[in-house]
Amino acid sequence: MNSYNSPIFKNVIPDFVGRINETNAKKNVYSPITTIGRKGEFLLKLRESALYIFNNVICGVDWKTAIRENGIADYLNFRKTFEDTLKPLFCEWEMSHLDKNWHDEIITNLRKHKIFENQRRANLNFFEDFAEDSLVPTAHFKEQCEAFNLPPMPHLGSLPDAMLVVEAKVLILVVWTCQFYPRLDAPKEQGDSAMQREVIRNAMFLRMPMESKFRKQFTNLIAYWSETRASVRRTMTLEPTEPARKPSQLELEEEASRNLIRAVVLEKKKQKKEKRNANGAEVSVATAKREDDVKDVESSRESSGKSSKSLKVQEEATKKMEKGQEPNKDGKGGAQLLKKLDNISGSSANPNGLSKKSEKLPNPGYEGPRSSATNESFRSSSTSNSEPCSSQKSLSKDEIPVKKQNLMIELMEYVKQLCEENETLKSKIEERREEDSNTLRKAKKELGKEEKTDKLEQNRKSSLEIMEKNLIEAEKQRDVANQKLRKAEEKLRKEIGFNVEMGYQLRGEKKDLEIMIREKELALEETVKEWTERWNVERYQVEQAQKKTAKLEQDWKLSFEFMEKNQIEAEEQRDVANEKLRKTEEELREQIAISRNLEQQLKEANMALTAMNKEKDRAVEAKERAVVREWTERWNVERYQVELAQKKITEVESKVRQLTREKEKLLEKQSENLHLQNRTQELSNQPGPSSQQVSEDPNVYLERIQKMLANLNRDDSIEEKRIRISRLLTGTDSAETREICVLEEDLFDASVTMYRDILNFNKYKVQQTQCTAECQTIPIYPDLSKRFLNLEKKEKGKAMFEEGECAVCFEKMEDFEETRTCPHEKCSLVYHAKCIQKSVENKAVCPYCQKPYYDVQEFPDLA
Repeated sequence: MNSYNSPIFKNVIPDFVGRINETNAKKNVYSPITTIGRKGEFLLKLRESALYIFNNVICGVDWKTAIRENGIADYLNFRKTFEDTLKPLFCEWEMSHLDKNWHDEIITNLRKHKIFENQRRANLNFFEDFAEDSLVPTAHFKEQCEAFNLPPMPHLGSLPDAMLVVEAKVLILVVWTCQFYPRLDAPKEQGDSAMQREVIRNAMFLRMPMESKFRKQFTNLIAYWSETRASVRRTMTLEPTEPARKPSQLELEEEASRNLIRAVVLEKKKQKKEKRNANGAEVSVATAKREDDVKDVESSRESSGKSSKSLKVQEEATKKMEKGQEPNKDGKGGAQLLKKLDNISGSSANPNGLSKKSEKLPNPGYEGPRSSATNESFRSSSTSNSEPCSSQKSLSKDEIPVKKQNLMIELMEYVKQLCEENETLKSKIEERREEDSNTLRKAKKELGKEEKTDKLEQNRKSSLEIMEKNLIEAEKQRDVANQKLRKAEEKLRKEIGFNVEMGYQLRGEKKDLEIMIREKELALEETVKEWTERWNVERYQVEQAQKKTAKLEQDWKLSFEFMEKNQIEAEEQRDVANEKLRKTEEELREQIAISRNLEQQLKEANMALTAMNKEKDRAVEAKERAVVREWTERWNVERYQVELAQKKITEVESKVRQLTREKEKLLEKQSENLHLQNRTQELSNQPGPSSQQVSEDPNVYLERIQKMLANLNRDDSIEEKRIRISRLLTGTDSAETREICVLEEDLFDASVTMYRDILNFNKYKVQQTQCTAECQTIPIYPDLSKRFLNLEKKEKGKAMFEEGECAVCFEKMEDFEETRTCPHEKCSLVYHAKCIQKSVENKAVCPYCQKPYYDVQEFPDLA
């Protein structure tokens, strides 16, 4: 960072802090709240300094047009420089105040950025037309926002129709912060743009009156102005809200515990929904395979010493699982149904008792399980098919579809029974999991209330995050397994339906399908065992985490005792510091008295300076008025001369018209007077400019005049000749040369205007009459006179000035003499004040660079 960007932190006098804060805060919203240092300098707090820089650099600029004209790259570059400029303030947050002179240097350097080129900066006193106690309509505030492409006020009924002037001034600054900082990001590091934005807005919020209605809607208005209009209008409701404040440690702990409980509850709900949406056959598959796993869980529960209630739930679950397997052992309904289907398909496909083998239809991508009922049915069907079926009756073609439908209905009823039993098992398992989750919640709530130190908070959070991650991973893995089981069941159902419908065609391939199904069942059993082992490992990890939390509680109690001891020692040190502060306060009071005397002296000096400045301003205004009067008189003289020249031109034109009329009359009286006819012929035969014009072709003559006018307009030598005249006029001391130069300038301007007017007159006449008879003679091209050229040669022969000499009189300039310099950087010559005043009286330009000596916009009469 550059040297001028380094802030200067200083101490303040306490007596002046409150007194000046109150007066300055009520005086003007846009001015910073300042205090006075030990040496009488003006100082600012950190938030006031940030707001002061923001108001003088960012506010008053139309940022949309600036980005559109200069590009987004310059805007981002300016954002980075602005952030780097304010960062030292936040890095030195423990320091007290900043010098105001440092802010002025920073503001001037930031305003030189490329983004501000050709950008209009408005004055912040938008509402100065309104009185302090009056109300500003919301519509007027909206117009001010639209004038600078700022987001307007929202159209909602909860906002008032008018606002105080102080409220309007503060809100217009808030809108500018929302435009410059369009996103509501949280601060990530010390002194970044998000932290700067919050500090600036807090300083603005302090300027809002306490009885204002907008204090409660401050954060909602910021959200409306910062986000995009479409998204904010959908989601925003302008309810009363308090401004953002920094939460305490207890509130953070409670919020963390609430978020943790909320996440656990959402996961449970998600699991329940997935289980309800799953097919009933899923649990029937898992019940037979999880019987051994439940027994392992019971043994682990008994060894760890859990409650009797959870053991009862486990026993009920095992009993229910045994009941779910009874139909497969006793009734064998599914197997009998499938046997009947096989018999029907066999009789229909091969009525003569001959088996025909068709092509195989394997499914290599399928890895799904079958229920225990269907497994046993397929096993029984395979054994029955392998034996010779001599006792089977051959069915007719009409009886086959009827029996097939009946068997399908019986099979669907059997599947429904299995689904109901599986749902009861599901509910029992969920109850047991809910009890475990409730115990975990209670333990977490107790820990959240007791934990107060930062170290325990960090350890607890890390352990809870590990537990949550393990639980989430286990749940995800279990969900993946359930999804795989569901897909396998669906595929099996499709295959079963397809095989039942097409059984009479594919009876020969049933053995191959059974072998495939057995292999897939074995693979599924292995996956289920793996998932159960992982679940047990994760539960063991949760128990270990609970033991760690118990140890952390003991450590926290010990640390709390040490904290009490440290607090007692800190109170003793505070008493010692208070005594030192009393002594320093006495010293400060003495310095306050000295500073008050200095203030009075400064006020007297300021009054004297203001009186001196007023006298100087009056003298300068009197001189300027005298110069303006002289130049207005000169302008009136020149204007009168131009009017005389125009009158002469009109008289010449009138004479030419009279002559042409007389000529026409003479031509009419040709028959009456032969003598006059002979005279006119003689006059016409005489050579001269008029005869040339009459004999010349009108079109050729018109082209020649147009070329002469174009050459006159393009000729740069005319302007150079005028510069030569003015240079000689301002560079000489003698009155005779000045008179000759003034006359030469008037004559030269008159010759140029006369030459141009005659050419335009002849052009007009030729275009109207299509003849050159009435055209005037063209004068000589305008040029300088010989007398002026001789004078110019004499002046060039004089000696030139050297360094330290006046550029007008060529005499050496002493230190006590008043001097003036040319305001233009390229020229910047130095003159005596008297010499340049004399030259300016003749013409208000520099004698050498020929540029205006005064600002043309401030003094238009001198131009």
